[in-house]
Amino acid sequence: MNSLWNKNKNLFFTRFPALASSLEDQIKKAETDFSEGKNPFSFWSIEDAKNGSFTVRENGMLLHSSYDPLKEANQTAASFKESDTGAAVFMSFGLGYLPSAFAKMHKNMILVLIEPDAVRFLASMCFLDWEDILTHAECVLALACRQDEIIKIIDRIGINNCAFFSQRSQTSHAIEYFDSLQILLERNRKKAQINASTLERFAGLWLRNGCRNLRYLAKLDGIDLYKDRAKNLPAVVLAAGPSLNTILPHLAEIKKRSVVICVDTALRSCLKAKVEPDFIILIDPQYWAAAHIKDLRSPSSVLITESAAYPSVYRFECRKIVLCSPLFPLGKYFEKQLGVKGIIGAGGSVSTSAWDFARIIGAEEIFMAGLDLSYPKKNTHIKGSTFEEDAHKNSLRISTAETAGVRSLYAINCEYAEDYTGEKVLTDRRMKLFAWWFESRLASPDAVKTFTFCPQNLAVPGIKVARLEDFLKKPEKIEERKKFFKTAEDHSLSEEKIMQNELNFDRILKTLIDSLSSLHKTAKDSMQLCNRALSYSKNDYSDVFQKLSIADNTIMASGTKEIISLIFPAKDKLESIFANEISPKEAAKASIFRSMIIYREICRAVDEYLKHLAEV
Repeated sequence: MNSLWNKNKNLFFTRFPALASSLEDQIKKAETDFSEGKNPFSFWSIEDAKNGSFTVRENGMLLHSSYDPLKEANQTAASFKESDTGAAVFMSFGLGYLPSAFAKMHKNMILVLIEPDAVRFLASMCFLDWEDILTHAECVLALACRQDEIIKIIDRIGINNCAFFSQRSQTSHAIEYFDSLQILLERNRKKAQINASTLERFAGLWLRNGCRNLRYLAKLDGIDLYKDRAKNLPAVVLAAGPSLNTILPHLAEIKKRSVVICVDTALRSCLKAKVEPDFIILIDPQYWAAAHIKDLRSPSSVLITESAAYPSVYRFECRKIVLCSPLFPLGKYFEKQLGVKGIIGAGGSVSTSAWDFARIIGAEEIFMAGLDLSYPKKNTHIKGSTFEEDAHKNSLRISTAETAGVRSLYAINCEYAEDYTGEKVLTDRRMKLFAWWFESRLASPDAVKTFTFCPQNLAVPGIKVARLEDFLKKPEKIEERKKFFKTAEDHSLSEEKIMQNELNFDRILKTLIDSLSSLHKTAKDSMQLCNRALSYSKNDYSDVFQKLSIADNTIMASGTKEIISLIFPAKDKLESIFANEISPKEAAKASIFRSMIIYREICRAVDEYLKHLAEV
């Protein structure tokens, strides 16, 4: 090996000791091969570029410029604007010229280097100085990682906060890996777009509901009450797809052998089958979610909901209501100080949350019923569900329930995919996003075994088909079920603890209102400063920018800035607001004008919060 290798290896072991140790066998083999005159990196043909630096060829394809690879990388890195994104993600990297240039020029960016073949990373350290990369404060080396692990890294950064760099010649050695990763990333990008759109539409509703229900965070147990208590029990999740019809006649027997978890949309059908599920999941804060259980009662069921659910949900007649951890900033603020309820996965569908609850309770296996993720025979929901009932209630001679179903199918841009038998099944983009959520969770080697009772469902990698008749041959678990619920109830909140929580709640509420009022004053004063500055006629605005900088630091240090983010305009919305305003042409005044709009929006968001918190 050479001195460059030794330098890079030492830097690697210093910066990433655990990762380096995990590659120790490959490192020793490479060094042994070199000492014996062998080439451990024969997959590459190293060549001299015109400027004298190294370039490399693999399978006849150049991975870098044959003239000046360093100059090429520097030009790309120099043309990149940090303001556009906070992270650069490299899908493989050849010798490492491009990430090295980014590391040198963009000290504050997150750099994510993805390479499924760790030996190629070791090879690159023989031919390029990696010091800038390996000493970069925000470097993430994703070597030999599964795609689902990469997705988790990108999720933490935010997919819309990432710039991706991919060159076909550099990824060709693992083309299936990178193609699969690109598909997963595109699905995540679409999910992020849907989430942003949903936030803009429903933020006000979530705020109103969250404030009305806020005190329940002090009074009700959380789902952690049941965590890991069903180790010797399977769970059956009832979704509201049309195939649930085939399961309902056997539901009473299924319940004797498992913990039954029902989504809100399937409850009406379960009760018609004269079976009350053990748990009902209702997370969505919209009115239509609450309507699924309206006028129903299930005295032996536990209802799991979220603090921003429609207020009528809390009047549902059941055995007990428990909360998952809030999904929105206001609830999270109170939960942090009152006690954690338990995070439940929210993949965009109540079925994903129901599956995740089954995982949380420690179920030994999870069986899905009614998880069609498709439209078998062009049906959208199980017969007797709230959707189905409403369609019949609202049907007319010229607009029947059947035509309503057809219209809904046309409205959602359907496409074909395959079920577990290889047959074509009608689905849509939204359903495929839910399918991907399950696929990504089940890709982990330690994921709970998950099955579906219906082979005509959309095929989801990681979910296998199980025969209902085989499940019904399992022994009854009556005593195990009793023990599961009793041990949970033994750890329920005591009256004394609830009283203490309620006292703490009032203290937290007062502190929050005071903090929001202070934030409002800072933003309002800054807005007025901007307004005055815009009327000035001068060349130097340094005193204004200095005062605004102090105000910005105060706002950023505020413990309540995350709370108002719920109704503060997202990036795209804020840009739209800027575009609709007439901005001054002078650069300094244009900057002050944009700041004034931001302060105005902060004031508006705080006013909205204070209005609703006054009613808590």
